[in-house]
Amino acid sequence: MVRSHYTDRYHDVNEVLKDLGNVNSQSPWESQFSSFTSTFAARKLPKLKLSKIKYLLIPLAVLGTVFAVPKILASIHQNQLSVQTSFTITNNQDEIFKKAEELFQAEKYEEAINLYDQALKNNPNNVPEIIRSKAIALYRLEKIPESLSTLDKALAVKPNDVQILNDKAYILREQEKFDEVIAIANQVLAIDAKSTYALNNRGFALSKQNKNEEALKDFDKSIEIAPDNYDAWHYKANILHYNLQKYPEALEAYDKATTIQPQAIITWYEKGQVFLNLQRYQEALYSFDEAIKIQPKYSSALVGKSIALFKLKRYEDTIQAIEESLKHQPDNALAWLGKGRALFELKKYQEAIIAYDRAIQLKPDYKDAIDARKEATEKLNVVSQGI
Repeated sequence: MVRSHYTDRYHDVNEVLKDLGNVNSQSPWESQFSSFTSTFAARKLPKLKLSKIKYLLIPLAVLGTVFAVPKILASIHQNQLSVQTSFTITNNQDEIFKKAEELFQAEKYEEAINLYDQALKNNPNNVPEIIRSKAIALYRLEKIPESLSTLDKALAVKPNDVQILNDKAYILREQEKFDEVIAIANQVLAIDAKSTYALNNRGFALSKQNKNEEALKDFDKSIEIAPDNYDAWHYKANILHYNLQKYPEALEAYDKATTIQPQAIITWYEKGQVFLNLQRYQEALYSFDEAIKIQPKYSSALVGKSIALFKLKRYEDTIQAIEESLKHQPDNALAWLGKGRALFELKKYQEAIIAYDRAIQLKPDYKDAIDARKEATEKLNVVSQGI
């Protein structure tokens, strides 16, 4: 699926890494030295770039990303699709709108909003598409209540506009108002029973309410409508992986997702996690490497790679991967623990203690690091005494 909407575009790797954080999930090192589990969780929407807008409308995405990078809008055909409207835009208004879009792409949101307001003053019908653009700019400024109220103004003019409803549903989802998200998805599906965005969006909300089987039905329906629906495959896999621990089935879904979208960095990372759970470490290593090829500074994948290398007893390579990760995330106590583990296996006890000390400095109550330091100290004393 072409990721064309502004909610799909990353500005930099930090947004990708932030997006990958699971709420209440264990770290890779903790999980591999205890039990590797994670909690199914929603991702925060990164600040993403808006696609160029020609004439009236913002290009719209086919599907909503449910757990990785959620999309807001829901109907695109190769990035440029005009939506029929009963409203007329004057030439002057069109020029103002184009200028507003240029300012938006330059991330000058306040200035863009001023021009959106100016464009609206020039048209007595208050074109909903311009109101939507203003709402998006407000959202980018993290003015959530204002963004929602602006969308409500658009809905007052076009109450059954699927795109505007989906915009509102996404923002409500960010606010964790899942009952309202489901209600809007139901409204959209009553208008368009084949809306894959609404199915994906409802599936996400249902999963947050621990209604996993119902959520899977929505994703399966979405896939039935659009077999190459990357998002539905990916987030179906996430439910099977994180919520239900059905790892072989999750792998099948992740495989389909990466076939559809080979550059899907998050999916490669999560495939690596599944392979770790299945103790298929060579395949885990391959998956993490694929993610790193796409983004070499991807700290989470580098740590995942180090886990796979550790399990393969490639301790020097483990340390190399961790050190690369620490270049990008130096305050990661868990990575320091992993480095200490690898150094310990190489019988470099003094260096291991230094790594554990750094982990404890970052996280004073870190029991795993405290226990590991104690063990390394005992080993060092034995060696020092020549026993």
